[in-house]
Amino acid sequence: AAWPPWKPNATSPNTPDGIGTTPMALSDQLETAKDKLQRGAYASESAVSQGVLMPVLQELGWAVFNSAEVVIPEYQHQLEGRRVDFALCHPAKRPVVFVEVKNVGLLGGAARQLFEYAFHSGVPMAVLTDGREWIFFLPGEQGSYDERKVCNIHILERDVEECARLLERYLSYERVCSGEALAAARSDYQNVVRARETQDALPKAWRMLLEEPDSLLIDLLADKYEELNGYKPDPNSCRIFLKERTKSIVSTTAPTQGRPHGYIERNRPTSDESRHPPESERLHDRELVKLSELSPITSDKPPPPKSLLWPDGTERRIVKWVDLFVEVAEWLISRGMITAEACPIQLTHGRSYHIHHSRVQFDGTPFRSGSRLSNGLYLFTHDSSAGLVRHSNSLLRKFAQDPAQFFVRLR
Repeated sequence: AAWPPWKPNATSPNTPDGIGTTPMALSDQLETAKDKLQRGAYASESAVSQGVLMPVLQELGWAVFNSAEVVIPEYQHQLEGRRVDFALCHPAKRPVVFVEVKNVGLLGGAARQLFEYAFHSGVPMAVLTDGREWIFFLPGEQGSYDERKVCNIHILERDVEECARLLERYLSYERVCSGEALAAARSDYQNVVRARETQDALPKAWRMLLEEPDSLLIDLLADKYEELNGYKPDPNSCRIFLKERTKSIVSTTAPTQGRPHGYIERNRPTSDESRHPPESERLHDRELVKLSELSPITSDKPPPPKSLLWPDGTERRIVKWVDLFVEVAEWLISRGMITAEACPIQLTHGRSYHIHHSRVQFDGTPFRSGSRLSNGLYLFTHDSSAGLVRHSNSLLRKFAQDPAQFFVRLR
């Protein structure tokens, strides 16, 4: 097919020198890219660059086809000697945004090189994209790579109009030149930081409230008891009750760094949850087997274990093999480890996603079978019992957790 996929028009206002293309509305361009991504039309970095990135930049006002001083491909710093796929410049030849392009679904691990180059080159904004996801970073801020992330725009999952609005906010030529784009990114970054700090501090505040309950909390508990039973309990009984419940409640309020906005804890029936004796007793219980040593291949359809025991002794009921994988994922979520920012998560050497923002694999095909987790992410669960056990162990190890600290009750 001819490139570019539209006809030149010398009157286009989209480029600084007036020689550009007839602009398609940005949302329409994203719809086109979305359709092709779902059909697996972009099989290389070059295809992503030419089929998604360049047309989007053109719609955002960048002179991608006629100005080698404003959009510089394969930009190389004279002193650093490193390359980045594209440098967006203002003034000419002076980069203000670096853009790195990867194959669809292969963004993992690509941030480090981009960060180092942007940081040492003094470029304030960096963008990592595979055409499907557009991740905006501020390399000069503090924290890990994920903590310096401003926004993740996933055009297969978000509303196209919202994607267009965000791309315009951070990447339009006029806003980048005026400094508005960088100011907006920094403002949004501060909001992300405040939200993360709030999520980190809330468990401590909640724990302190429970450990030393004030009169208001005691009165609220007493009023609810009276509503249910017809008379008020002794205030001291309420105080003792709250203190006794502190440990079990606080165990569910582990650090939540990185949890996405709108996180909702999954409701679990209390009948399926109990406390188990210390590990010294577990090791002598013949019904218990370490997760790291579990081998379910005993028949064509081996029965699942009865329950899974977390390291703190909490016991979760298992009905199907898939529940084992789900419970391991939920434990990691409760510790703030599995987050939207960590996705997609892969546990094998293949290209399959095991945890992702939606029921969509790297090539756009839907999950054959998946479970929605408590933080809104999706867990790919289509596998054998042995595969589910293997993935449960791999998922724990991926987040530096020891599967030997988890036990399964066989019967």
